[in-house]
Amino acid sequence: MSPLTERLLAALCCALISTCGNDEPSAPGTPPTPEVEAVQPDWETATSRAGRYRVAWRPAGGPIPLNEPFELDVEVRTAADDAPVTGGIVSVIAEMPEHGHGMLREPRATEQEGGRYRVKGMLMHMTGRWVLSIDVIVNSVSESTDFEVVLE
Repeated sequence: MSPLTERLLAALCCALISTCGNDEPSAPGTPPTPEVEAVQPDWETATSRAGRYRVAWRPAGGPIPLNEPFELDVEVRTAADDAPVTGGIVSVIAEMPEHGHGMLREPRATEQEGGRYRVKGMLMHMTGRWVLSIDVIVNSVSESTDFEVVLE
């Protein structure tokens, strides 16, 4: 992109921002400062097999490391009304279907607040395709949600 095109694009963006609800006048020749929303790290999300829950997860602290312990953040909400699921039991396993084995550790989940759970003791020791299964048990009823994870 040429410098002239970049300047024209910047001027157009500034004009659009100033007409979209920025109430504070800016100094002449100074573009207004747009409001920036906080960006949450990406969550993998799916509905449980029977459709009762929306389950989301992300590795805590960055990408999943190869052959090193890590933790997961898990969030469970009802699919019907998006209410946080509290007082449940969350169980997580990861398996490599093509190899016929799972992880070498048994992770443990601890309930946090607002439908969030922290899973400690995860370790994926090989590259390849893993299936991460998150089970949610509430009132003795279990529902599972599967996610595909590929480690390279």
